[in-house]
Amino acid sequence: MRIYLIAIILVMSGIVNAQSLTSEDWVKIADDKLKNNDISGAIFGYEIATKMDTLNSEAYRKWGSLLAHVGTFESNDEKFTDGIEKFRTAVRLNPSKASNYYEWGNALLKEGRYKDDLDAYKQEILQKFNTAEALSDQVGAYCLASFYSIMKDKKNSLKWLDTTLSKDYTVKDKRINRRLLEHDPNLVNVRQDNKFEKLLDTYFPSPQ
Repeated sequence: MRIYLIAIILVMSGIVNAQSLTSEDWVKIADDKLKNNDISGAIFGYEIATKMDTLNSEAYRKWGSLLAHVGTFESNDEKFTDGIEKFRTAVRLNPSKASNYYEWGNALLKEGRYKDDLDAYKQEILQKFNTAEALSDQVGAYCLASFYSIMKDKKNSLKWLDTTLSKDYTVKDKRINRRLLEHDPNLVNVRQDNKFEKLLDTYFPSPQ
């Protein structure tokens, strides 16, 4: 009830137009808040979105990602766990959405790195990334390549990097390009490998 009262106040004050009070639009409002570094405003927006539409998996995913991120960097285990629960809800509502899994995996990866204990999260991280990749999403494969590089497993990192670039995924991401591969800090452990250079030249040949 409190969340609706605040939303009504926002409408009456002219901050938000009444016609925008749909779950999808509250997600957009929250996204804008997040872009402007208004973390509290973003969390509030995603919460409203889920209250207005309890089936909005995107809202739960984004809410979960933000809560987990904040929980990690505030060393707040309760908030991190709350974020993970939002991911569980997102997956339950839309089990075929790859981003529900790879964003969950990335949240676990951040937590593991922050606590300097990636091994404790390794199996669950891999399960999330593998599930995303199995749903034919290129980002899932790239996450696997990045994770194996972080774990200093060059063989698997390069294997998944090759798969990322060669497989005809249903969902592709334009951000995965030569520039990203050359600058992504997660790939630092494989970047000096000759096979890495060959992959770049094969899939992103430099203009002659």
